[in-house]
Amino acid sequence: MENSAEQLFEDSAIRRALRDALLESRSGTKQPIEQGGFIVRDASTLRPVVRRLSAGLADSFQIPLCPDGQFRGEQILGSFHTHPNTGPEWQEEPSRQDIRLVTEYPETIGPWHFVIGPVRTYCIGNDGTVKVLGVTDDVLQIDSEDQS
Repeated sequence: MENSAEQLFEDSAIRRALRDALLESRSGTKQPIEQGGFIVRDASTLRPVVRRLSAGLADSFQIPLCPDGQFRGEQILGSFHTHPNTGPEWQEEPSRQDIRLVTEYPETIGPWHFVIGPVRTYCIGNDGTVKVLGVTDDVLQIDSEDQS
């Protein structure tokens, strides 16, 4: 019952939760803060849901190790964090550290790790491959109302 990366984004509740994380990361402001969490299979409904973690710092985010592939008793389907920093000194795409985390701790990350930037959304697979899922506004279906 594994969902593909694209299938997870077909769920409007997942998109809304990831969109909220991106908006709360305050991209492009003087005080950005990375947000993130897990996409898990809800223990009671068996539907994918987002479980947010505490906010990170301006340029880092900590994901707790989950060696059994479960976060608080729920199967991890994927994980995510935002890259809210903008400007020439920052990279929006996944860092080497992001890729290393996914390849070294696949049970913690789940089959997919999403890096959500202000321009593009990326997916890192457990084999370390990075794929551009698309323009973030399109992937998360952000419209002008969400930007205010």
